[in-house]
Amino acid sequence: TGSVNIVSGAFSRHYFKLTSNSHTVTAYDAIIGVSASGYVSITLPAANGTKSGTQVIIKDEYVSTRSKVGNTHIALTGSGSDKIDHQATYDIEGDSVSISLYCDGVSKWFIY
Repeated sequence: TGSVNIVSGAFSRHYFKLTSNSHTVTAYDAIIGVSASGYVSITLPAANGTKSGTQVIIKDEYVSTRSKVGNTHIALTGSGSDKIDHQATYDIEGDSVSISLYCDGVSKWFIY
């Protein structure tokens, strides 16, 4: 026999409102709301300095359509030689875009 604890309610994660055109993700950034117009550059932290399983959510809160052609996309870059789904950079384009990532704690970030 054992016991079961039931926890109800919501939990809160750190939200960062990005109003400039560049940002380096910090250890406590969990949700990044992009409120800047135009091209935005976001650099992920070094994977080997980040706990495995760390998640980051990036959501466009400003422009309804982001595109490379219009130079309004969001560009993600890994730190150093870190990869994002096996790529050095990853461009986010589309209508009201968002992306969710997690870290392996070694050298990679993965999109899920």
